[in-house]
Amino acid sequence: MNRATGLLRWAGILALFWAGSVVVFLLHLNFLGPGLRPLIHTVNIYLIVSAGLAVAGGVFALMRKASIAPWLIIAALVLFVVLDPVMTQLAGGPSNWSYWWFYLTDFSFAWSSEGPLQTVIYVMPVFGLVALAVAAFLSAMAFARRNSSVPSQRGGGTMDSGAMSSVPAGWYADPQGNPVDRYWDGEAWTEQSRPRMTPVSRGGPMVVGASRNGMGTAALVMGILGILILPIVFSLLAIIFGSVGIGRVNRGEATNKGVAVTGLVLGIIGMILGLLVGVALLAS
Repeated sequence: MNRATGLLRWAGILALFWAGSVVVFLLHLNFLGPGLRPLIHTVNIYLIVSAGLAVAGGVFALMRKASIAPWLIIAALVLFVVLDPVMTQLAGGPSNWSYWWFYLTDFSFAWSSEGPLQTVIYVMPVFGLVALAVAAFLSAMAFARRNSSVPSQRGGGTMDSGAMSSVPAGWYADPQGNPVDRYWDGEAWTEQSRPRMTPVSRGGPMVVGASRNGMGTAALVMGILGILILPIVFSLLAIIFGSVGIGRVNRGEATNKGVAVTGLVLGIIGMILGLLVGVALLAS
């Protein structure tokens, strides 16, 4: 197992821990109970979306999809950090984080007054949020390591990182210039090496032509803005830009399919979030 794969595995586990702590917390609040005030549904929607993004990012990380997982995990983290004080203020109460932090700092008092079960349930999200922040860092590190060098199919040199998904697994010239071949597993370099058998191109590294990656990148930006600021407008743009970006990738005009797909998914989530918030506000 190479280092990037190890980073992704830990990132996936930590992201799923955050999602699990949120789910347990919401179940404890009887989130789906019939007697709950409608506005509370609005307040905690961001928690559900953050957990959903963390689950998606965690699964992609465990699948070694370094081009998608970091964006989802970072979006889950940013969503909670930005919306926790905003959404809870709409309900006229303290933030979820303040509740969790109280149970952690006054652990002995909470344990004796509220009971061990509720205390543990309210403390878990604190460690879950720390785990999510670490997962975002680890997945970003894996993304950087994976994109640092990609083998050239012409032998010798490295390819532009955007074209990495088109390089099949196999033996290629060592990216560090050592007189050996190193095995590329289709996602990242491994630790396996052998004596040099791959011919090195005299022409140097393979040069990749300019790619039209703008729509995919715009979709990701609009998707994040749609969740954090204005769901309906930005999310709709994310869906449009993401669809166009994926189409360009399928036609060979762009290379950032992972970014475009992530933007499209965030756009869909943002649209759902916006509709749910609108319905909840009307109901309240």
